[in-house]
Amino acid sequence: MSVKLLKKRILYKSMYRGTRESDFLIKDFVTKNIDNYNSEEELEKLESFLEIPDSIIFEILRERKCEIYQKYKDIFDALE
Repeated sequence: MSVKLLKKRILYKSMYRGTRESDFLIKDFVTKNIDNYNSEEELEKLESFLEIPDSIIFEILRERKCEIYQKYKDIFDALE
């Protein structure tokens, strides 16, 4: 898949998370940072991050102690 198409798909997914809070948080993060992700590998990691349920994302942001946090540490750290 092309990088351009992958970015469009990620932007779309970031806008429709399910809760208003996560829609704002994730959409703003992706909108501001999507151009920093230039390889398919980086974009695929960001896209897989978007598959994490909102409740788990907010739990990890509070605790920062689990395997998911370690896998996506760069993204979680940038969310702040």
